[in-house]
Amino acid sequence: MRRRVGVVALLVGAALAVLGTVLPLYTHAFDLGRDLTFENRQNLWGLLSGERVQARDAWFGLPVVAGAGLAVLGAVLARRAWGRLGALAGVMLMIGAVWAVAQQVLVVATVDPISGVTVTTDLESGAPVLVGGLLAALAGALLVQDWTSGDAPAETGDGEVAVVHRLDDPDAGPDADADTPPFGIAIPVSELDVPPATPRAGDAGPAGDGRRHPSGGNPSTVD
Repeated sequence: MRRRVGVVALLVGAALAVLGTVLPLYTHAFDLGRDLTFENRQNLWGLLSGERVQARDAWFGLPVVAGAGLAVLGAVLARRAWGRLGALAGVMLMIGAVWAVAQQVLVVATVDPISGVTVTTDLESGAPVLVGGLLAALAGALLVQDWTSGDAPAETGDGEVAVVHRLDDPDAGPDADADTPPFGIAIPVSELDVPPATPRAGDAGPAGDGRRHPSGGNPSTVD
């Protein structure tokens, strides 16, 4: 059940993150003094409207989309270890891209007023959608992971849990290995009780040697 919830959260989070890249993310309003003002409105793919202050757009939406693709792939292959790790890697990629954008916005928004430029930053609709998608995807990536220890029952290929029952041996100590097959059950082995062989003609040993092998074999091998 936990893994199914994680898969749904991954898919929803990836979809919201991709949607957040195309929605307006923030608006910078620049006041240069003497009634000189301009603003620009951007999303994760670049400038949407206003005056350009950079030579080119920074495509921060590209790593977000790539991370969302990894998250979706991990959700589809959540039963495989590499699929779960891929989902976590995709979420980390998206978080890294959004972190870089946030740092860029903060740098511009905190321009020293002594420079004569005042910057006002307003977050747009893409910001909460993007953050909500990242949180959902992160929660999903954590939920689909296999956090069980090595002693816990493992899941089989069809999602069922393999259970191993133990049989307690009353004659064995508390530390005895009493696991059921295929791990093995101790089988008592008694010494072979070989009845003495009946002497037959021609089976006599060397002179003075009255030893007989129980199986009638070579008397020289008898201790």
